[in-house]
Parts: sequence; structure tokens; C-alpha cells
Amino acid sequence: MKDPSPGTHLLAAVLTAGTVAFCGATLADAPMKSPTAPTAAVDDAKRIPPSRSELPDSAFKKLDGAHKGYVTRDDTKELEGFDPVFQQNDGNHDGKLTPDEFKRAWSTYAVKP
Repeated sequence: MKDPSPGTHLLAAVLTAGTVAFCGATLADAPMKSPTAPTAAVDDAKRIPPSRSELPDSAFKKLDGAHKGYVTRDDTKELEGFDPVFQQNDGNHDGKLTPDEFKRAWSTYAVKP
């Protein structure tokens, strides 16, 4: 078989370079999307309540997902049998347990069967 003419090689090189340059320019102009976590799915997902065997600080962090610095009765509604303990330890009856109030409540709750 006969070798193609030198002009054919040159034409192929120019076409390849032009294609690469065009694609590179197109990709460079495209806005880059940064990877994002599926926050809506995480926010909408049902949180797993802490188990009685967890330490108070760990349980508090799980229940105070919004980092308010306190937990409410609504935050603890998944904890079966916690409501009476919540009421006993809500010292100022504001419907919130501070970290200290929660530690006392959790120490009572954690030992209950």
C-alpha cells in the first residue's frame, strides 16, 4: 500500500490540533460546578435518636442537631420514657434543657430499663 502524501499528515495534524483547541476552549468557558452534599436529603432524613448507653455529651449533640445550645421536648420525643425525666430536670420550666440539665436528666434516663 502506498504512503499518503505529506500533505495528508499535515492536514490530519491541523485538524486534530483544531479539535483539541476547540474542545479545550469550550470546557474552559463552561462554569465549574463545585461538588455539593445533598443537604436537603440529610436535613429531611429522620435522625436516629441516641441510645441509653451513650454518654450525655454525645446524646446531647445528636438531639441538638441545630446547635441551639439546648434541647426541647420536641427534640427528645423519640426517646421512650424520657418525658417525665425531662420535666423533673427542667429547673426553670422553660421547656428547654441546658447541657447541665440534660446531663442530670440523661444520668437518670440511662439507668432506667
